[in-house]
Amino acid sequence: MDLELVLIIPAIVYIDDFLITSNLAIYDNNWLPIFVTGLLLSQKMYDDIHYDNCEFAKILPSDVQNQSYDNALKTINTWEKHFITTIQYRLVLINTFDIKKYCKELLDNTQDNKILIINNYLSTLCQTYLFN
Repeated sequence: MDLELVLIIPAIVYIDDFLITSNLAIYDNNWLPIFVTGLLLSQKMYDDIHYDNCEFAKILPSDVQNQSYDNALKTINTWEKHFITTIQYRLVLINTFDIKKYCKELLDNTQDNKILIINNYLSTLCQTYLFN
């Protein structure tokens, strides 16, 4: 898939909101659905030409697909529905016109600054970018 790197920031916002709202933590057995769904929603919201769920279903590992594309698509659809209902459909971020510019600035920082930004930024994502 040809996804823009800047889509990772809205995906992190969605994932952070999901984890806070659901009171979950990321573990070995749940990171894939959380990450894929956050990225899928970010891409749908902030990319002019987005991939459908069927495209995301093709990239899932075979154990998630249960050796069937139809099962993988159903799985993706279930993940998406659960994710958006958990975050109560809070998908519109503030300052959407500047989000690509802002994300590119964050990603262009030096490596040390990236780590500092990520560590300090995650705890305030929802408060900063999501409508309440």
